[in-house]
Amino acid sequence: MEAGCRHFIDRVSAEEKILEERMQPIREAWSTAIKILLVTTIGALTALPAAAATFDVCASCPITTIEEAAVLAHTDDVINILDPVHTEADILLFARVRVQGQGPSRTILQSSETPGGSPGFVLISMSASMDVRDLTIRNGSAGVALFGVDGRVAQLSNVVVRDNLGIGVLAQGNVQITDS
Repeated sequence: MEAGCRHFIDRVSAEEKILEERMQPIREAWSTAIKILLVTTIGALTALPAAAATFDVCASCPITTIEEAAVLAHTDDVINILDPVHTEADILLFARVRVQGQGPSRTILQSSETPGGSPGFVLISMSASMDVRDLTIRNGSAGVALFGVDGRVAQLSNVVVRDNLGIGVLAQGNVQITDS
């Protein structure tokens, strides 16, 4: 009887070995398929554009200047001006960002408290286009310099530019001004 058990155990072991050999390519195929799925999923997720960030700017906010927000901002982020009157001169924007007010009668961006009180522009778009909406720009020696470069559009929308000495809006390249 012991020989019969031994024979049965040897036979089961041989069948397990055959089964293991047959299963190995299936395990490898599944392993490869899972790796491809993971790489594809991770690649798709990292290729998704990041959501635009909003930087609130006001005297009591963690960010108190538009220029500081512009340094932190990336393409298509929003710089939201919350002060009813925000005073800052020669604001340089290098990334395509939107400078957003609360409406021309509710947000005033000025370079000084009196017209022409500071030299230069209030707001300048440098190497990238900008999008300025819903505010009044005043009291600079000049108002806004917009440069639509590399086929991008610089825009003013629902913006009032007034009480500047000399130039109100200097526009070069592909510039769009609407409801302003």
